[in-house]
Amino acid sequence: MAVNINLNRYRLITLLYVIFVCLSVLNIPSSLLDSYHYSIKTLEYQIKATLDQVEFANKVIRDKEMQLSANDSARIFIGIQNRIHESFLRTKAFDDRLIKFLKSKNTDVEKEFNSRRLTENFFTDDSAIYKIQNDLTELVKFIKTQPFQIDQAVKELIPVENPVPAANGKGKEWADYLFLHKPTAISYFHVKRIQQILIQNENIYQNAALKTIGYQPSYYSEKEKDAILFQPNTNTTKNIEQQELVDTFKRTPNPSPKPPAAMASPKFPVQADSMNESASNTDNFDEFIQRIITSLHSETFYVGIPNKVLREFNYLMGVDFDFEITPRADIQYRNNTYSIKFPKVGQYTLRFSDRKKFNKKVSFEKKVNAYLIPPPQVKLNGDGNYFREKASVKDLFAANRLIGYLQIYDIEGFPGRINSFNVTRITKEDEQMVTERKLNYGDVFTSEIQSLLRKLKKGDFLLFDNIQVTMNDGTTRNASPLTFKITE
Repeated sequence: MAVNINLNRYRLITLLYVIFVCLSVLNIPSSLLDSYHYSIKTLEYQIKATLDQVEFANKVIRDKEMQLSANDSARIFIGIQNRIHESFLRTKAFDDRLIKFLKSKNTDVEKEFNSRRLTENFFTDDSAIYKIQNDLTELVKFIKTQPFQIDQAVKELIPVENPVPAANGKGKEWADYLFLHKPTAISYFHVKRIQQILIQNENIYQNAALKTIGYQPSYYSEKEKDAILFQPNTNTTKNIEQQELVDTFKRTPNPSPKPPAAMASPKFPVQADSMNESASNTDNFDEFIQRIITSLHSETFYVGIPNKVLREFNYLMGVDFDFEITPRADIQYRNNTYSIKFPKVGQYTLRFSDRKKFNKKVSFEKKVNAYLIPPPQVKLNGDGNYFREKASVKDLFAANRLIGYLQIYDIEGFPGRINSFNVTRITKEDEQMVTERKLNYGDVFTSEIQSLLRKLKKGDFLLFDNIQVTMNDGTTRNASPLTFKITE
């Protein structure tokens, strides 16, 4: 007797089984999502603390409105602060509306931690999340147009870019990356995180505005009626404006007409004005000129890389002063430090003008020379001993590449790239010396080089030579060869 088999039924059962297995693999444990409770509470705690600092700083700003309004730099900082605060209020209102929406559904954020349906409906309704995205994008554009920017946290940490680079190297749409298709615990965490970044960034620009009129964060002693100013760590590049604002400000004393001996030590021949009146030390100049001289670094300058010229210099180019270079060179700014990228070898003239005097008279002038970057050196990647002459096959495979370096402490990173090099294996076979030579392009060992390395045995010699390196100054150099005796 023939039996009729319902193939569609078995196919459906198999499909449902596969779906069940996939969902069980993709399911996020509820315990993991529950842990976001304390992450969100921590962000709320930080937001409240920073809001208290912002409100206190606003009080000081209102009290000193007359002084701040007369300062060009302060007006710029306060303008940026106000624009950041607008975005914070929009994000806060978005948060409040989400809470009310969930309440209208007889639930709340924590009850929805393991779900995404309601929050995702809210995010997409009337393009709510995309309006937040557009506002943050406009905020970054506004800050970018300002003549002075202190911090890039809004752009880099939220982040404000579309698409956002994912871990797999592919870009992902902004709203999908942070909010959509995720449990409420994760998406709501990002809502709070963005608020914290905005309010903290606002506080940074408040501090910067107050600093322009001599107010800095401090610890104030009621007993001694004195304040200790917060000073940044000189071993880092973090700005004083980026430190926490303590709940008390005190007006710093007016700068004395004569700087301390330690600051007055740099002495350069300078041109004080267009009449060629010169001076040999800082005593003959006002505060602005003294600040230039004490900030100006006279180390050797190199072509093709950023050379730090003014460090910890809190005047704004284009607002407080003009900075011109002849012949023309690129001026860069980061963390209160101005750097120059010289295009070619030669002598350059640096000219500074104080814009607060409402004229273009040169206040300070200095001539400097730009040179080619010194000859490059190479070593095995991760090799702390630059001059060792022995290596094992294991060491060579662990290194997997050559890297360049300069024996100059104040140049950050290696200003160049390795183009190619030859690798020669020298071994002894049947009482005769045998050589095998391969050409490697780039700095990473190719598969051909790795095959050659596998043939090495104890007592062999390995030679890296004809190492061609292109430097950022536009030149191509040959680095010194490396020779290793194979130990095992």
